[in-house]
Amino acid sequence: FDELGEFRSTDAGRAVDSASSFSFPSSDYSIEFADSTTLGKQLAATCSVNLAFAAQLLRGALRLSGRSLEQREAAYEASLARVQQGFIRGGMTYRALIRAYAQSPAVLDP
Repeated sequence: FDELGEFRSTDAGRAVDSASSFSFPSSDYSIEFADSTTLGKQLAATCSVNLAFAAQLLRGALRLSGRSLEQREAAYEASLARVQQGFIRGGMTYRALIRAYAQSPAVLDP
């Protein structure tokens, strides 16, 4: 992509090669990809990425809750597994993630 975010297939007159690989930290799992599309599809199918996505949504929602840091951390610990499980069991959709959060102790036990 160029400085304006427009897709480009060449850079300085040379073809762009976006193929690469990524190794997950603290794991021997890695993925190889030809372009951003195949990278995105592989990441979306990776359990650890989906669990991290659910965790980050929970952290972000708690940041907006008006609670103290100590209260947010307690709510995070009490709710994380439920939110992650609800997201995975719900088919890893945004709707499932929001439903899991709404039904978690972070919301139900303020």
